[in-house]
Amino acid sequence: MVVTDFVLGWTNGLSVLREVKSRYPECPVIMFTADGNESVAVEGMKAGLDDYVIRSPAHRARLLTAVQAALDRMRARLAAREAEARYRTLFDSVPVGLFRAGPDGRLLEANAALRQMLGLPADGPLEPVDLPSRFVDAADGERWRAQLAANGVVRGFEARLRRADGSSIWVRGSARIVRGVAGAASTCEGEMEDIHESRCAAVALEENRARLDLALDVGRMAAWDMDVRNRTVNWHRGTEIVLGLEPGQRIETEAAFLARVHPEDRDRVRRVMEKAIGSGESLQDEFRVVRADGGICWLATFGRVFRDEAGRPLRVVGAAVDITQRRQAEEAMRASEERFRQIAGAIREVFWLATVDYSEVLYVSPSFETVWGRPCESVFRSRRCWLEFVHPEDRHRLDPKALSCAEGCGHEVEYRIVRPDGAIRWIRDRAFPVRDASGVVYRCAGIAEDVTERRESEAALRVSRERLALAIDAARLDVWEFDFVAGRFTESADRLLGVPPGQTCVTEDDFFRLVLPGDREAVRRAMARAIETGAPYEAEFRVAWPDGSEHWLYGLGRITRDADGRPLVIRGVTLDITERRRSEEAIRASEEKYRRLVETANDAVFLADAETGLILDANQKAAELLGLPVEKIVGLHQTELHPPDQAEIARSRFQEAGRGGGAMFSGLALQGRDGRRIPVEVSASVIESGGRRRVLGLYRDVTERQQLEEQVRHAQRLDVVGRLAGGVAHDFNNLLSVIVGFGQLARQGVEPASAARRYLDEVLRAAQRAEAITRQLLAFSRRQVLKPTVFDLAAVVSGLEPMIRRLVGERVTLKVSGRPGLGGVRADTGQIEQVVLNLAVNARDAMPDGGLLAIDTDEVVLDAASAGLISGAAPGAYLRLRVTDTGRGMDAETRRHIFEPFFTTKEQGTGLGLSTVYGIVRQSGGFLDVDSAPGRGARFDVYLPRVPLESAQASSGTLPAVVSDGSETVLLVEDDEVVRAMVREVLQCRGYTVLEAAGPSEALEAAGRHAGPIPLLVTDVGLPDASGLELARQMARIRPGIRVLFISGYLDDGFAAEAAAVGPLLRKPFTPDALARRVREALDGGPPGPA
Repeated sequence: MVVTDFVLGWTNGLSVLREVKSRYPECPVIMFTADGNESVAVEGMKAGLDDYVIRSPAHRARLLTAVQAALDRMRARLAAREAEARYRTLFDSVPVGLFRAGPDGRLLEANAALRQMLGLPADGPLEPVDLPSRFVDAADGERWRAQLAANGVVRGFEARLRRADGSSIWVRGSARIVRGVAGAASTCEGEMEDIHESRCAAVALEENRARLDLALDVGRMAAWDMDVRNRTVNWHRGTEIVLGLEPGQRIETEAAFLARVHPEDRDRVRRVMEKAIGSGESLQDEFRVVRADGGICWLATFGRVFRDEAGRPLRVVGAAVDITQRRQAEEAMRASEERFRQIAGAIREVFWLATVDYSEVLYVSPSFETVWGRPCESVFRSRRCWLEFVHPEDRHRLDPKALSCAEGCGHEVEYRIVRPDGAIRWIRDRAFPVRDASGVVYRCAGIAEDVTERRESEAALRVSRERLALAIDAARLDVWEFDFVAGRFTESADRLLGVPPGQTCVTEDDFFRLVLPGDREAVRRAMARAIETGAPYEAEFRVAWPDGSEHWLYGLGRITRDADGRPLVIRGVTLDITERRRSEEAIRASEEKYRRLVETANDAVFLADAETGLILDANQKAAELLGLPVEKIVGLHQTELHPPDQAEIARSRFQEAGRGGGAMFSGLALQGRDGRRIPVEVSASVIESGGRRRVLGLYRDVTERQQLEEQVRHAQRLDVVGRLAGGVAHDFNNLLSVIVGFGQLARQGVEPASAARRYLDEVLRAAQRAEAITRQLLAFSRRQVLKPTVFDLAAVVSGLEPMIRRLVGERVTLKVSGRPGLGGVRADTGQIEQVVLNLAVNARDAMPDGGLLAIDTDEVVLDAASAGLISGAAPGAYLRLRVTDTGRGMDAETRRHIFEPFFTTKEQGTGLGLSTVYGIVRQSGGFLDVDSAPGRGARFDVYLPRVPLESAQASSGTLPAVVSDGSETVLLVEDDEVVRAMVREVLQCRGYTVLEAAGPSEALEAAGRHAGPIPLLVTDVGLPDASGLELARQMARIRPGIRVLFISGYLDDGFAAEAAAVGPLLRKPFTPDALARRVREALDGGPPGPA
């Protein structure tokens, strides 16, 4: 590594960088300088500079980090280069054919194994070989190209490949398209495996298949035998009925049959077969197969293994019976759900790399975890630990001395491994040497392949034949035969037909006497249809047994005809399906009960297929929410129930519920036909019906609940802001009291014509404006002191009309309506007038180009339902003040904030107009409702509780009396030092003796120390340790008869009412004259303090 400065005595850092990179490209270079700049850093980075660090105390620690990071990047580059060389060697050495081709299919690169398969020279340039054209069958080449074009990948492709000498071999190939940055096909990469030997063996095995010479297709059974050596299977007639095949369609190998077996049962079927072959026990199993038409069929199979004289298994002979109807009935009635795991996919080869003596494994591909059942890290735990996974009896086969690649030779060995779960797998391991550039072997690489199935097949396949009797015995059926020529049964199913003991069913009349009358005609029609069309006879009917019980029977038969097509005989079987029919009836009753519950549910219910997501059923509530009939909901994808922006979320939640057996989630919405979004909570559960997994979803409409929650949150937010505003107003009022008090005291000592007098007047006028703002804050916070009276709301609004007309101007048309005598409201008249004026001004500002302003009063009665639609409302009788304008209107976001202090959309607005309205209305026991939208104007409804009208006492109209001075002693309690000083100054100037205290404890001590009388206590309401009201009560106990004057910047209604019984209240801010007047009034005529 090189660390260089930029400014050097003989050159500069950029020249050093270029020289180092030209000689040692991998060497990291860092510039650590205080003389560079941004252009130097950019030029250096272009030239390969690893990092640029400014030389300063703040950046010295970063130098170490930069050095470490550069070294890490260098090591990573070297490691990547070594890995590339290692994998290039592996590519050229593996025995599996690897290739890379262009978009046209022509080979660009091929390893030695593929060259050998194609018969091409081992080295030298590739001739222009079009790989798909090398397939012997041209259709295989087209199929290869089509799969690549359609899917971008080919897997497990088997075909014959033409070699350069004209011979052909069977290969199995896989390939995938590699796309460039723009998404266009760039190259094709893949592998080819020589499967000629195994394929030829399979062909020979198919040619030597033995066939059964007897068929049994009655009773929905099929007989079969399997050659254990080559795994070929011979199915006799009846396969078409059992597996639903087309006539002439064959299943000739075990693999082909297992491909028909349901994926969840396939592995177990294979194990049961191998266990029977290995142990000699009888074969017996029940499993599902997929019919040709896609339907699921349940089979019961029974078989026996036949062996040669040496005890080696030769053949397995058996019969398969269709038990679908019985299993379907059992599945439908089963209370608990069954869950099945998907069988793991095909196992691929494992690539590995080790030291020459196998003492250490250097790499294994991810397929190791699938084949060995262990994490890849387990082979790196210690030297030769991989040998612990080999079966103890096979470890001698892996002697490192015998298998060493040091001499340049590869090897091939087969051995067993023991997985963590105890399972034993056979492994075919092919190793080959890996040479360095000088040709010296320095690594050993290989491919390990799971060949368990091949080994089991080689050890297990043998020949024998199972007789038809085995199938009949296993089926537990009653077999019957009717001779049309003789008109009688030659063999009868007397046991299942319920024939009385000592009798037998001989004639057709005997049979129909046993069938219940209601079913006879259906049986006759089924027989006539079989005779006429040649189709199998198939019928379900009831019989009465001697004990009086009814039994359902299922009859199946096939007619044999003569050369002229006339029916000769019908042979068939009879099954007792009584339990199945009872189960079906129980299912129908259960479904009807389910349907009644779903249709009466108050939630929307949807039933969807767990795999496809398609809606299978829905209830009437779902139809109401979506605005669609149920028949149009069925068939929709479940994501189509939701708005487009929630489609992927809904799909993910649906799949999560399907995988996990159910879930509950919220945050989704349904979308109605009219585009309306309906918020819902969803409870999903998984049920199984007819062998398919379904998701049952209950969607609960939470629109109303969300609205109520939003109203509560809005009210809480306003309450918090109101408390804050009240606190701010309280502190502000203290400051204003000092400004007004000392301002007026100073004004009294200044000449009227002086500049100082003008300045003081401006200060006092500014204080008055600030006082107006605090009143608005107190109104919003509902902390101002109101003087409620009962008055006629309509009369007050009507009296304000002239003032409102002046406020709104000539461009706005004003319409005031209302019927006096509707009733009264109890509130502060001045504050309600403020509400009307603020709403009128707000409407005027929303109509800069003019419009209509309508103010109306009316009486309304809210019931519980209508009150629930308005935030803060309660049922009852109200007088409603409605203010409507035709202005610009408001969007939803603006409506959410209009009552918050200082929120405004006006350039010159204070943001206190509507917050004041809100506070006054709420403090007066009322509430508001707002409706507005952009371009549609706004409507404000103010609801105040209605009370009977009472006669209001006329105002006396007396003017304030002239304030006289005093000489009494006043105890002043105020925690704000500046306010206390101002009040003390005013009172002392008026001749009063003032005792001061900053809190209740100091006040009580001062009262105790003072020897003379204290006629008046002047106290702030809000004190540090106790309220002014509590202090007044304590003071009354030690100074009986003392009078009280409260002063406060804000006060809630409850406290104001309680304080009013003790003494008058002077609201901050106040003037010196107002203070002197209220002190004189309290001393001369105020009520005594608390008892």
